[in-house]
Amino acid sequence: MSIFLHRAGLLTTVQDLGRVGYQKYGVIVGGVMDHISAKTANLLLHNEINAPLLEVTLFGPVLEFKKDCWIAICGGEVEAKVNGESISAWRPIWVDKGVKLSIDAISNGCRAYIAFSRRLVIQSVMGSISTNMQAGLGGLHGRALEKGDEIFFDEDANASDDTSDASNEMVMQHPSASHHDVNRTECKKRRTYDACKWQVRPPISFSTSVLSIRCIRGTEFAQFDKQSQLHFFSKTYTISAQSDRMGLRLQGEALRVDDKQEMISDVVAFGTVQVPPDGHPIILMADHQTTGGYPRMAQVILADLPLLAQAAPHTVVKFKEVTLAEAEKLLMQQEKNMKQIKLAIQMKGMQHHAY
Repeated sequence: MSIFLHRAGLLTTVQDLGRVGYQKYGVIVGGVMDHISAKTANLLLHNEINAPLLEVTLFGPVLEFKKDCWIAICGGEVEAKVNGESISAWRPIWVDKGVKLSIDAISNGCRAYIAFSRRLVIQSVMGSISTNMQAGLGGLHGRALEKGDEIFFDEDANASDDTSDASNEMVMQHPSASHHDVNRTECKKRRTYDACKWQVRPPISFSTSVLSIRCIRGTEFAQFDKQSQLHFFSKTYTISAQSDRMGLRLQGEALRVDDKQEMISDVVAFGTVQVPPDGHPIILMADHQTTGGYPRMAQVILADLPLLAQAAPHTVVKFKEVTLAEAEKLLMQQEKNMKQIKLAIQMKGMQHHAY
């Protein structure tokens, strides 16, 4: 059984947390742009956090389910409907066979993640199913999803199909928690789907007029002239429409280096802020190259990468300098919050109030 795409959306890809360990061979990590939303979607279904899911950008797909399934949608604010009825994100939702799920415009963010209780059958390449569109690796044929595509579920890792209980209770076993039974009577009945009464509070707020992004100084920060150093942390920048999964191009005050010597290509990372010769910064994102030859003005802290991942074109960005110690503290706090979310979801299940 499978899910069938009646509409692909603007950019919908199959992703996980990335292809780790191959950068030395020039293979990018890739994977989801917003790891917090993606992990939360999988946690809601008791999946492994690295389980395959769909990443939707700005305007999403229409999916038809050929098999009953639990789903969870997390990320920016989505206009999601099941057979024309609006549904809420950040909670587990049961959809019946034959149901159509539509994801329309995404606001207060630009990406959403759809997780499934049934594992998607996608071939792993170098330990990951993430779609690398530049190299044509992973995902479905190494490309974005298209209208008419069909993705199959793993029949060996299925939820229970027992719907015969006269009390209208439906029990599901999650693939990653084989002894964890959940009770569907805790959901609100909605014709062809059940929406849980409870939901997770989004771990990160994407709604802001000016997006404050924290970063530490880059390796070549001292090479920029004093005015550029001052402007980078005092002026605002606007994300260009020419941005993508590789990088966010910024419009604003041009930055200049004192000594325009040619650099030898060096290591870059998700969140590295490079400055090409035109002086307009580029923030490298999930599909960034493994090395770069432009001076590195700054490095966005790991805790703020999900915010950048949800920044749509024309978003106004302001950079704030923090120390490495502060960056580590913020990351540890974020990881603590994710553990609390995981524990709360597990407690719901243990009390048989999860669904």
